[in-house]
Amino acid sequence: TPPPDGVALWHKSLAAQRLPPLRSELTLETTTPVGDKVAMTLHAVANIEPDGINRMLMARVTSGGGSLVGTTFLSIEHVGAPDDLWMFLPALSHPKRITSSNLGDSFIGSEFSFGDLIQPEPDAYTVTVRPTPETIDGEPCWVIEARPKDPVLERGTGIGREVRWLGVNDLLERRTEQYNRRGELEKTQDVRQWAKFGEPARWIAQERSIHAVRTGSASVVRFGDIRIEPEVPSGVFNAAMMAERGW
Repeated sequence: TPPPDGVALWHKSLAAQRLPPLRSELTLETTTPVGDKVAMTLHAVANIEPDGINRMLMARVTSGGGSLVGTTFLSIEHVGAPDDLWMFLPALSHPKRITSSNLGDSFIGSEFSFGDLIQPEPDAYTVTVRPTPETIDGEPCWVIEARPKDPVLERGTGIGREVRWLGVNDLLERRTEQYNRRGELEKTQDVRQWAKFGEPARWIAQERSIHAVRTGSASVVRFGDIRIEPEVPSGVFNAAMMAERGW
């Protein structure tokens, strides 16, 4: 049996991760190359556009970040167009737009980049599927390889190729390898815990870890106290709201 179409697999995987409106308390822990640990907590709210595809996310550092407390990230996705990404730093007192050329930059000092926080667009990549599934943590997975079609996207993310392991049975990500523009393995991501919500099933990665291969530093983000809500008002997802505390 030939492997399925890679772009279609990737689209289905992303669709399974588009959650209804929610609030959650996150912990983000980064281990430096010398073994020091930096931990912070964030309050996050999320919603999805009426099209059922584009997501909105706002997250604020609430403790543990020192001068980063109060720092807020906002993303509003647009399929087929540049996403709206913003950072609010209390020291600057106003939001700063993040451009597509900054997608490879670190998210508040962690190993996660801004590009890791938004949905990729499979149609923007040349995608191939390895002939046979491979096993990750006992789970058979289709393995897709994706290369950006546009050099601008490659420059902005710093990623020349990604390899993703998607569960054969549920299409959820188990592992991702990110290779830089020179073809060197830069980072690996692993998701070992998924939580299911609603019908049809939607999933959230309760724990996602990322490891920088060359430096040895690593970060892990954990979602806790996940609350599915009837509605998170769309007006919350506005750069003018980033300095507020009421959401």
